[in-house]
Amino acid sequence: MTIFESLFLLATLNIVYQVGFFAVSCWLGVAREHYFLGYGKALFTFRVSGVKFSIGWYIPIFLLARIYTVNAEGQKGAMVYPWELADRPLWRRWLATWSGVTALIVCAWVAYVVHTVSETDTVLTREDLNQYGIDPTDAAEAAGFRAGDKIVRLNGKEYDAFEDLIKPSASTYTVLRGDSVFDITLSLDDMLNLITASDGHFLLPRVPFRVESVRPGSPAEAAGIAPGDRITTLDGAPVMSLRDLQNLLQQDTGSHTVLEIERYENNQKIRVEKHVAWPDVRTEQEPGKRTLGISSEQLIPYTHRSRTWLQAARMGTRFVSSYFTTSVRGIFAVIAPRSRSKLSGPISMSAVNPAFERRLATGALTVWILNILPMPFAVFWETIALLYEGVTRKKYPEAAFRWSWIAGLTVFVGYVLFTFIRDLTHLF
Repeated sequence: MTIFESLFLLATLNIVYQVGFFAVSCWLGVAREHYFLGYGKALFTFRVSGVKFSIGWYIPIFLLARIYTVNAEGQKGAMVYPWELADRPLWRRWLATWSGVTALIVCAWVAYVVHTVSETDTVLTREDLNQYGIDPTDAAEAAGFRAGDKIVRLNGKEYDAFEDLIKPSASTYTVLRGDSVFDITLSLDDMLNLITASDGHFLLPRVPFRVESVRPGSPAEAAGIAPGDRITTLDGAPVMSLRDLQNLLQQDTGSHTVLEIERYENNQKIRVEKHVAWPDVRTEQEPGKRTLGISSEQLIPYTHRSRTWLQAARMGTRFVSSYFTTSVRGIFAVIAPRSRSKLSGPISMSAVNPAFERRLATGALTVWILNILPMPFAVFWETIALLYEGVTRKKYPEAAFRWSWIAGLTVFVGYVLFTFIRDLTHLF
């Protein structure tokens, strides 16, 4: 993302926040008579529910966005927040205080829904996966999975796509192996260990592959293997997937290997045999590490589908709630570092898809999370003021509020230093 895109994203979030805040404040009657936004002289003015807004050179970026209250004499003064209007009902001031943050949540939901509907979803569905079954990693094989297993149910229910099978949660897999159907149950710790040991994906789709390129001077080139070929057997053993080929190569100890190749010539499919001779020096120096010298393309049977508005709305709701819970777990991870390994969700997904709508949704929720923490200028401090007034029936001291941003800055700096020192100690 470029600097321009980053600034545009920040500006959009600021405008969403301010529009939501002032719209609700004016509607509830929790606002002053006149506000000035920006620098210099007013370029234009307008009214909303009797409240006058004068707009100057407004820069919608955090720390640069200036908002003033204008008195009857036309003089600019410090911004008056809803919590300070003690003559207005407490519940209205509470809603006005949280209206900007709520607007960010709505913005995130809408942006995610629009993104989901507008983008074609490329997935490996349950039906696609079970054409050929799965290829488990070594760790997954130790847990009971076998190559070619078909996962028919997850936690007793039909699942939607392959990615549902590898989420870090306690799961029971109903497996079809030949004519047998049985369950493999994994605890949350088992799942996390599998994910860690397998670098993310402990189950892989078992799919055919074809040769994409051949390295010059490799055994594959000497044997006459060409791009587009499909290797179907190795010394008579069937080769279904790339993992099959890799496993069979490591088990082979002979000086020659016979490959059966499927290729197209003159628009006709033919089968040919290729004899691969292994160099003695490789066999002696690196036993069990034979390579043909090819790069491959896996023929994954993806399904391309679009989402309905209703499906997108449901996904948007799950996205917002999942982001909140993941962020809360991330906050607690500062105190309990062991929980870091269990983090998952939209945070990790956001880098995969660079669409602006997705970044807008993630950015809006990030600002929302920051506002409910004791950060500088966060809604957190206005909430403290309202809670104080609700409990004591007295107005929160203005001096305490003015110093709250210092407290927020202290908390923020303390958090950064604590994290840095803790990570530094782990290195020694």
